[in-house]
Amino acid sequence: MPKKYKTEFVHDLSSPIEYACGGQLLKAKSIQVKCPSFAQMDDLSVLEQEFCKGQMNIVLKLSEMQSKVNMPQQAAQAEKDEDEASLGLVSSLGANGFNLPLAYQKLQLLLTSDKNPAMVDGREKITPLLFEQLSPLDARMLLGKYLANFINFSR
Repeated sequence: MPKKYKTEFVHDLSSPIEYACGGQLLKAKSIQVKCPSFAQMDDLSVLEQEFCKGQMNIVLKLSEMQSKVNMPQQAAQAEKDEDEASLGLVSSLGANGFNLPLAYQKLQLLLTSDKNPAMVDGREKITPLLFEQLSPLDARMLLGKYLANFINFSR
């Protein structure tokens, strides 16, 4: 049975950002990210290409390691929560040829696009200025979740 893919995800911010809504200054608690559309394919394809390059390098390194060392296979691996998994994904890819600066630029373009913007607390479009207020940790987790939910079709 084909796996059903998410059409959006919500990221709870580790460091709130401030935004204006209805004349009030509010502290955002979350970012709602929608699945990209074909209109965003130029930026999305760059992320996808970098993701594939990083994953291929990981596979090649693991294959090389296994051929050099006969390590016992571990049957069970502890499940990570989504935030930890997204951080691990970005770290693994970054260490294996994934262009992180380019990926963060493309993530910002995708999330602040007029065609399909992410929403702050589900009510206000995230703007480039709001995006720049994100902590590095939140930006990294958003990138990992975006890749896991909308790029990694082999899950």
